[in-house]
Amino acid sequence: MKSVLAAAALALLAAVSARADDGGSAGADLTVGSNGYRAVRARASFDLPDSVYLAPRAAFYRSDEVNGTYKLFGLRGGYEPGRWSFGADAAVQPRVDGYEKSSLGADAAYSFPLSDSDKKAAFDLGGGVVLTRHSDRFAAAGRGLGRGAERTAEFAVRESDLFVFGALRSRAAVLSGRATSSSYDRDLAAANARRELLTGGGGFDAAVFGFPDTILSATLRIKAIPRVEPFVSYTRTTFELGDPPAHAVEAGATVYLGRAGLSASVERYRQQGFADRNYLTLGATLDF
Repeated sequence: MKSVLAAAALALLAAVSARADDGGSAGADLTVGSNGYRAVRARASFDLPDSVYLAPRAAFYRSDEVNGTYKLFGLRGGYEPGRWSFGADAAVQPRVDGYEKSSLGADAAYSFPLSDSDKKAAFDLGGGVVLTRHSDRFAAAGRGLGRGAERTAEFAVRESDLFVFGALRSRAAVLSGRATSSSYDRDLAAANARRELLTGGGGFDAAVFGFPDTILSATLRIKAIPRVEPFVSYTRTTFELGDPPAHAVEAGATVYLGRAGLSASVERYRQQGFADRNYLTLGATLDF
């Protein structure tokens, strides 16, 4: 309950603060799912002068499979002069159950127009990098699963993610995709790293365990229906420590009522050797 109240308070504060600027949006959503997974996320975006924006976010999540409630706080800033867009991102997850992480990232993209008559028809192409530092005070238990003994020295590993993304946009639909490749500065298996560390997934998606090797995702959003925007997405993740690939399919829709948007989605997460996981997300956004 404290997490819910904190997230709601952050969203409300963001909405009130943004009224002094050129506009923006604020939102929050709740995810519940398998193994007692539950997450509350709050986010906002402030439109500032000279094509600049700031977007703070926060997430609180836990599961029956881990000890404690995880928290993540992030801030993204961007500059969008015409068809170019540039962004930078920072996030920190305070230590819980011996584990903490922090990250820095940057990206850039360009929007190529596809039609003189349809200003919404364009192809966006971009890429970027995210550098993450993981720190853990515990080793893995037997077979690399769960929490083992406390380490005599803190285990730290640096993860480097290179990614490319693209989107084909029109008035009727948006088809987008993203590919990410991860590398690490240490041998995770030799270091007996824990793979059962709860994360928020890409963009605070459903629970994901382990250190990713590659992530491929695609999303289709339908914009031809007035006030309703259905979507479906697919994500395939491979892992550094040799676990079987994971496949996630999510489907949902957003209903727009004036400046407000109400969304709902369901997700199925499948990985060989593990029981399927199911998640339900409900959310709301407000433009101002």
